[in-house]
Amino acid sequence: MQQLMYKMVARMLVERDALSRNKNFAAFDDPRLARATRIVRHLRALQEDLRVAGPRGCVRITRLEGARDGRHVCLEIDQPEIRGSRRAILNDEEVRLLCLDPEVEALVRKLTPPPRSP
Repeated sequence: MQQLMYKMVARMLVERDALSRNKNFAAFDDPRLARATRIVRHLRALQEDLRVAGPRGCVRITRLEGARDGRHVCLEIDQPEIRGSRRAILNDEEVRLLCLDPEVEALVRKLTPPPRSP
């Protein structure tokens, strides 16, 4: 079930008009699609923030040790123009989807610490 939702997210991230509300009106009643569209909006916003902040070096990625499965990362983007920062907790699948953009992938790969072995 979760995999199907992430497949929808990947398709919507890669193909901007992959799922038109007008053409697929009935599909938008599915709660999985509603969740997928929220994730897409979140990941697109993170991609844009990473593109802006990446060259300035204001991005930190850390693995969360206290997570149940140990497979979550904290992405922190400093935004000095608004005197703040943005934090997002992502699982490994969401990080993979975030990296569908080649520019973001290069930045994330450079900053992501390797997973700890048990």
